[in-house]
Amino acid sequence: MPALWCSDLFKRFRPRLRLDDLLRGRLRPKEPPIVALDGVSFSVEEGEMVALLGANGAGKTTLLKTVATLVIPDGGEAMVAGHALSQEIDVRRSIGLVTSEERSFYWRLTGRENLAFFAAMHGLDSRQLEERLRELSAAFQLEPFIDRRFDACSSGMKQRLALARALLHRPRLLLLDEPTRSVDPIESQALHAAILQLVNEDGTAVLLVTHNLGEAQKLCRRFLVMQSGRLSFDGTPSELRDLGEETTGAHYTLLLDRPVQGWKETRGVASGELVRSGEPSEVSVVLEPNAAIGDVVAALHQKGARVLTIHPRAGAIERALREAGTKGPAAKKPLLPRPPLAPRRKAPERRMLQFRAFLRRDLRLYLSYRFAFALGLVGILLNVAVFFYLAQLVTEARVPVLQQYGSDFFPFILIGIAFRGYLGVALGHFATSLRGEQMMGTLEMLLASPLKLSTLVGATTSFTFTYHTATVGGYLLLGLLMGSLSLNRMSLLVALLVMIPTVASFAALGMLSAAFMMTVKRGDPVNFLINATATLFGGVYFPVEVLPDSLQLISRALPITYSLDAMRKALLLGAGLGEVVSELVVLAVFAMVLLPLGLLAFRRALRQARRDGTLGQF
Repeated sequence: MPALWCSDLFKRFRPRLRLDDLLRGRLRPKEPPIVALDGVSFSVEEGEMVALLGANGAGKTTLLKTVATLVIPDGGEAMVAGHALSQEIDVRRSIGLVTSEERSFYWRLTGRENLAFFAAMHGLDSRQLEERLRELSAAFQLEPFIDRRFDACSSGMKQRLALARALLHRPRLLLLDEPTRSVDPIESQALHAAILQLVNEDGTAVLLVTHNLGEAQKLCRRFLVMQSGRLSFDGTPSELRDLGEETTGAHYTLLLDRPVQGWKETRGVASGELVRSGEPSEVSVVLEPNAAIGDVVAALHQKGARVLTIHPRAGAIERALREAGTKGPAAKKPLLPRPPLAPRRKAPERRMLQFRAFLRRDLRLYLSYRFAFALGLVGILLNVAVFFYLAQLVTEARVPVLQQYGSDFFPFILIGIAFRGYLGVALGHFATSLRGEQMMGTLEMLLASPLKLSTLVGATTSFTFTYHTATVGGYLLLGLLMGSLSLNRMSLLVALLVMIPTVASFAALGMLSAAFMMTVKRGDPVNFLINATATLFGGVYFPVEVLPDSLQLISRALPITYSLDAMRKALLLGAGLGEVVSELVVLAVFAMVLLPLGLLAFRRALRQARRDGTLGQF
């Protein structure tokens, strides 16, 4: 069974309709669609290393991202280790992806911490990770720098870590996109040796995108050439070299001791150009197919000139790359029959392992900004101080509507600002996290791993919700120490029950916000509108009863209104479950409606980004 099988893959990127188009009365974008893949068909066998060559914009990276399920094709089909691209989780378990982007790691974590995180995404536990790290450390010489922070590593070290990450889970297919572009020659040689060793030992198939012909010839025995989205050549390096010689012949620069009349008519010369006149004279010649440079030199000697130096110009392979596709597809191999569909792999669920990895990652990242951590603590104290003194004025005014929560305004607003933060976290953090992953280049790596979307949504915000829960505890602790709250009057179990549908509803709103940001990249009206309405009408800073009846209708349409009402009853009045059951029912309805809607919206936005090829754009 081939490790990779592609048949008639087609991908066209359509430009988006812009405001300028609408203002000019156009209902379609002015720019034509870009065809990135145009009927690409080939296969790669297990243990085979294949070089994918072509000019910039030929469609090579699009092809790799399509195979990695990061771009959805418009037509055709592909199979990785017997799994169709629609079987995304199985495909991602079977591939390892290496790009030339250095920003696909978390720069403030060490190499070991980065590898541990991505290993968890592939379901490797600590024992499996240590065993695999020993093997990869020996192969790529990681030990001298694996515990160094990633941003302190050289380009060569970063690429070694990238290759180690791609090979952690022993993939069947390794996709390499210019892995040595920014690496010095010595480092490149070391990486080449390590790749060859691992491929020979594990039988991994490799598809290598490179502009370095020396690298391609050293590693690969088969070349694919792409031009304008089409596969124009599929064969061995010698076949490609023969194609170049058949097309134009060899190309040389000759230094002659004197000018020669009629040198372009010399036997064996197809065309030529005078580079420098005088004595000595320099000419550039392209030989006829199958002509020998020795015969040309002998003919020039007969014309009275002596050849001082001979310098070969672009080789046959370089010429063939320029010419490939100009006269139609050449040397294309017949496509193997469609391999049988492999059964889905029933790998054990490792969601808790993935959740813990996200929590550890975010904690380490957060603690790496120690000043921000200290500033957050100071912010809590300042918030409490401001509202404590503001509450003295409101309490002295004896606002009647506050009597239902007790006569003191300070505990009322303390709970408001504490739990208002949950909505802010849900609305802002998920979209912000995705934006951060895009900027770091790690989003594509996460989505190229067998990480389910629901796990990504929950795990991305798990640390922030956990941290904000600790922040809420800090607010409540300050309230207890200041005597404004009483532990004896708190129904903590009821408050916990209220939190469950509250967080679910808020998280759903956050997914809607993230879906919008994934689509338009900047400017999120969902976040703005919900934040504004919650602040004004949700009862955060004042009871909703002080609003006019018409505006109270808006309050009753917001989940935060019921959440804060139930929380205040539980924490200020010691209300039992029966006294907040109506709020719990409403919050449960919000959660049941908003959660599927938010997940569906984000799933569709993510799928559209894969169709547009904009996962890494921000």
